[in-house]
Order: sequence, then structure tokens, then C-alpha cells
Amino acid sequence: MKEEADIKKELYKKPSHIFVIPVLIIRGILWFPALFLVHFFLRMEVKGKENLKDIPNGRVLFAANHSSEIDPYAFQYSLSFPSKFVPLYFVSLTTKYYPVAKFGLRSFIYGGLFFRLMGAYPVYKGLHDYESAFVNHIKILEKNHSVLIFPEGGMQKGQIGEARPGFIYLAKRTKATIVPVRILGTSNLNLKSIFSFQRKITIIFGKPISHTELLGEKEELSENELVKHAQTVMAIIKNLKNFKRCLINF
Repeated sequence: MKEEADIKKELYKKPSHIFVIPVLIIRGILWFPALFLVHFFLRMEVKGKENLKDIPNGRVLFAANHSSEIDPYAFQYSLSFPSKFVPLYFVSLTTKYYPVAKFGLRSFIYGGLFFRLMGAYPVYKGLHDYESAFVNHIKILEKNHSVLIFPEGGMQKGQIGEARPGFIYLAKRTKATIVPVRILGTSNLNLKSIFSFQRKITIIFGKPISHTELLGEKEELSENELVKHAQTVMAIIKNLKNFKRCLINF
């Protein structure tokens, strides 16, 4: 098992080419139709956007809960365009985690080239090495771009799941600001509930957390420390459900 992981590390040592212009073009083309969809049919409400004003640059790791395939798309249209957080990139999985049996025709899009042109780059699971697993996202953040990650590692039905610690390593490694995000109203979302106005989506931005504020000045963190900090951020995400103030600014 360890030998297989070592072989994979060598395979994924170098990051993929990071598309910027294609991501911006596709985002620009889809911007107004998608904005109409999420605001007219899904009545999307954005709260806490004032928390983003004082972030100095785009090197931000947005950490959000995940309960639907629509989460990353709804989230990106909660941000202003253009802004320092655009282009926004996503942490996705490799193609084998999107089987046809579960995702149907969408499996031919998820994890492939078109997915990357949309800004979704895979984390390489099973390497037992965060540096290799997040090689693409380290490169993205070091270029002062923003990344959306789902700390739970996959979609959760119902309650928010436990956070995996990799995103804390990613923030520490790149000195990125962490912004906790709560996404409400997307669980069990389908076409019928979208076009029948049965749902309302809410995106809530928490206060930004600098890597030093959360992690201190230590050069390296143990696995237990990573887990502890991941749980702290996940607790903040859960509590954002009680956020009161709303600010929408497109």
C-alpha cells in the first residue's frame, strides 16, 4: 500500500497547468444567465459579505459545508464580478470518484478538462502526503488566486459532517486567509424544486481568519494539531447558521 502511494506521489509531483483566461471567459459568458437562475428561481440571499472588504489580496481559502452538486456554482455567483476573488478555483476529485452509475452523463464532465476550464482542480487522495495531494491548489494560492474547498471531503446529507484536516495544511503552507462559509438550502435540490420556486439558498460569509491567527507562528503542525484546527473552523461554519446581518452587493 505504501509503495503504491509512493508511486502516485511521483506521478502527481508536478502541478497541472492552471488555466486563468479560459476560466474568466467561461465565467463571464455564464455570469448573467447563472445569476438570473440563482436569484430568480432560487432566491439566493448573501449574508456577511462585508467581512470580505478588508482582505488584502485574493489568496483566500473559502471553507464551506457541502450538501449538493450546485454548491460551488451557487457560491461563485455570491461573489462580485470582477473582484479580487475572481477567478475562483475549486477543489474537486479525480475522475474515478465520479462514476457513471452515480452521476450519469455528468461523470464525463466532472474531473476532466472541461472541469478544469471551469476552475475545478483535483485533490489527489490516498497519497498520505498533503504536499502532493494539494499540489495544484498550492500553486493556485501562491499565485494569489482564491480557492473554494469543502472540508468534509464530499457531499453530506442532512447534518454537517466532520472536517478533514487537509485544508488547514493548505492554509498554513500557502499563508492563505481562511473564510468560513455556510451554504443553506441546497440539500436534496432537484430541477423540480428549482423551477417551482420551492427553495431559497443562503450563502453566509464568516469573518476571515488569518493563518497566524488560527495556527500561530509554528513552522510545522502535527496531525493532531491539524485535526484540532479543522474542527475549530468547522464549528464556526456550523454556527454561521445564526448569522443575522445581510449585505448584498453585486
